[in-house]
Amino acid sequence: MPTEKLRSFGRIWPPFLLRFVLLVVLQSWLFSQPRVILISPETQYQRMEGFGITVGNGAAREINALPAAERERILELLFGSGGARFNIVRNEIW
Repeated sequence: MPTEKLRSFGRIWPPFLLRFVLLVVLQSWLFSQPRVILISPETQYQRMEGFGITVGNGAAREINALPAAERERILELLFGSGGARFNIVRNEIW
C-alpha cells in the first residue's frame, strides 16, 4: 500500500485494533492450513531435560502458606505421576 493509504487507514482503525485484527486474520489462516509434522528420531538437535514451571512473584510463598493437605494436593498435581509430572522448577530467591 502507498504511504498515504496507510496513514488514512491508521486514522480509521486505531493501531492497537489494526494489530489485533491482523493477528486474528493471521492466526486463522495459519491454523486453518493442514500441517505435516515429520518426526525423525535419528536426527537430534538438543536434549530435552524435562518440562517445568515458574513459581515466581510470590507463588511459592503462597503455596507454602496453604494448609498441608491443600499444599500436598497442588504439589501432587504439578509434580506427581497422576498430575502434570513437571520435573523442573524456576523459582525466585527471597
